[in-house]
Amino acid sequence: MFCGLSELYLSNLSLKERDSGPICELEFLEVLDISYNKFNTLYSFIFLKNLKHLDIGNNQINDAEYLIYYFPYIEYVDLRGNPLSKVNNSIFNKIESVLIDNTVKRTRYLEYDKKDAPSPPKKLKREL
Repeated sequence: MFCGLSELYLSNLSLKERDSGPICELEFLEVLDISYNKFNTLYSFIFLKNLKHLDIGNNQINDAEYLIYYFPYIEYVDLRGNPLSKVNNSIFNKIESVLIDNTVKRTRYLEYDKKDAPSPPKKLKREL
């Protein structure tokens, strides 16, 4: 019904991972705003390979380590207001706009090189 949808705004709806099923089927989605919800992982959205703009601000995300592997075409990410503990510095080299709180501890990958970057989770290797 909405297979060709390119933008979806679901801000401030108290959504959690269990609510993400229908969103993951929107393969042409380029803009997703799920800010001010209760998501604690990005894993629910890894099949949105065409995503360019992702607003996940003010959720419960604590790990953005594999962000560039999940979303290869991402250009804009808002991570503000999340209790992040890990962020790979390479996202600042690969993504045009990253909004993030200043208190985040960043993983040390200052000079991005594929051989130095962490491997994506095993479940994703087959899709890359």
